[in-house]
Amino acid sequence: MEGILAIIFDFDGVVIDSMPLMTYSFIRYLKNYGIELKEEDMKKYYGWTGVNVIKDIFTMHGIKRNAEIANEERKKIYVKNIEKVKVYPGFIEVIKKVKGKYKTALVTSSSSEIVELIMNIHNLNQLFDVIVTKDDVKKSKPDLEPYLLAIKKLAVEPNKCMVVEDTPIGIKSAKAAGTYCIAVTSSCAKEELNEADLIVDSVDKII
Repeated sequence: MEGILAIIFDFDGVVIDSMPLMTYSFIRYLKNYGIELKEEDMKKYYGWTGVNVIKDIFTMHGIKRNAEIANEERKKIYVKNIEKVKVYPGFIEVIKKVKGKYKTALVTSSSSEIVELIMNIHNLNQLFDVIVTKDDVKKSKPDLEPYLLAIKKLAVEPNKCMVVEDTPIGIKSAKAAGTYCIAVTSSCAKEELNEADLIVDSVDKII
């Protein structure tokens, strides 16, 4: 980690094990429209914002409904079960090791509402110097805007930042922003993450 001054973490799939509940909330909600999806069908959407997932699925099925409103309805299922979301084993140990030695940030496609709820439940509020959610940007991952904003707030150069991601679109965003990117195989297979600079099988292996 020579030359690295800041570590930026993705949220879902890196800090928290939320993908199972996220997937369930979409599958359960979309049944209201007669859309039957399996867990495997949802993997292509890992890293997307909820609104964009709904929008894409509605378009494929010819459903003309406001995706923003629909996603708010879908989020109610997620929030109702939010206590099921757990912090990944090893993350707390990692953040304690790096906190104080490096600047830390969180960059996520989740909403500020969801991030705040989970951080309060698990007492994560003091762990990050900078937090960027989907509500802070006009373009979400795979666009580079989320990471560029975090880098700007951290006041470091992109090549001095290490990003920890778990999805192909997250990696694309991080690399486009000029950072060094480590991928964790918590959500996707290793071969899907080959654009990362390094691939590890758990978050505690990043340092």
